[in-house]
Amino acid sequence: MRTFTAHVDHETGESSGAGGFQVIDLTDENDVDVMDQMGVDAGQHWNSVDELRKHLSAQLKGEEVEVELD
Repeated sequence: MRTFTAHVDHETGESSGAGGFQVIDLTDENDVDVMDQMGVDAGQHWNSVDELRKHLSAQLKGEEVEVELD
């Protein structure tokens, strides 16, 4: 299982009334930035951690992933 840490911004979504969050930075278990590699755009809105987890899993062809928010 791959583990990712997502550094998130909740304020942008909340201020627009959308809730959720945007990922500012995404790192893997080796603290390597993987935003581009995993197809995560800093401006993209995520409704839940589960939605982000499913996206990352799909990018890894179904591999199970864990996402920690920071």
